[in-house]
Amino acid sequence: MLSAKFNALACLYRSIAQETEKIEKLKEEKQTSVDKTSTNEFLTSEQVMEILDISDTTLYWHRRKRGLKFIKKGKNIYYRKSDLDKWMSENTKGVRHVR
Repeated sequence: MLSAKFNALACLYRSIAQETEKIEKLKEEKQTSVDKTSTNEFLTSEQVMEILDISDTTLYWHRRKRGLKFIKKGKNIYYRKSDLDKWMSENTKGVRHVR
């Protein structure tokens, strides 16, 4: 009985370790793709939403109310990576310590 429970736990542990490894690889790939983006490169709205981890509604709000620069060509909207980097640094707030 105990050996069956032990085997089940060992199997579960291996499964969790494999999933954790997959997550770490995905995080590295995402960071690598962001790092490869040159400062003169244009980003789509989807790429900006992924980088900032925000929704399309929030991105729209940042364009209209917070001064995020963009270029519209037809129905498509693009962002210069350099403009996004500058906007992020200008809109970074100080970190408060929580007690």
